[in-house]
Amino acid sequence: MQINSNYNLIETKKNLELFLVSLGKEGIISIDTESSGYYSYFSKVCLIQITSNGRNYILDPLQGYNLEGLGEIFENDLFLKIFHSASDDVKALKRDFGFTFRNIADTMYSSKLLGLEHNSLNYLVERYHSVKLSKVEQKSNWEKRPLQKNQLTYAVLDTAYLESIWEKMKSDLEKKNLLDEAI
Repeated sequence: MQINSNYNLIETKKNLELFLVSLGKEGIISIDTESSGYYSYFSKVCLIQITSNGRNYILDPLQGYNLEGLGEIFENDLFLKIFHSASDDVKALKRDFGFTFRNIADTMYSSKLLGLEHNSLNYLVERYHSVKLSKVEQKSNWEKRPLQKNQLTYAVLDTAYLESIWEKMKSDLEKKNLLDEAI
């Protein structure tokens, strides 16, 4: 399966509104964040990456637009929200924006349920897609603007693979009667 690394950068209120409409009323979305934790004492969310139906979006919450509509998606049971290591992202998004979440799947937790050898996103992407992700930008200063193209490409790849990985894991979880525990 070919994964798309192209992305739409959501930097304005109008772009955010169009993005939210494009998601529709239900579906599957993969979510990740980038924060300023390596460069500040009080970390804050600097990017929110979302992939849905093979389309990648990067939201820039530092632009100051209202993210209330995104919160409605996160709380909506009709959307399955896929994370890798959900606890960190969920905690940061709750802290910074007051979001609440329902209907979450976590590929890291699922990899533990399945007894996989490793649990990192790099391992799962390599296992299921035979691709090795670069982590060069992992400790970037995500608060500094303008963001560079290589930073944005790195960020989007953190969600681009999650839906297909989840679909493969879901099948294995069902076979082992672990799906209810995973969601």
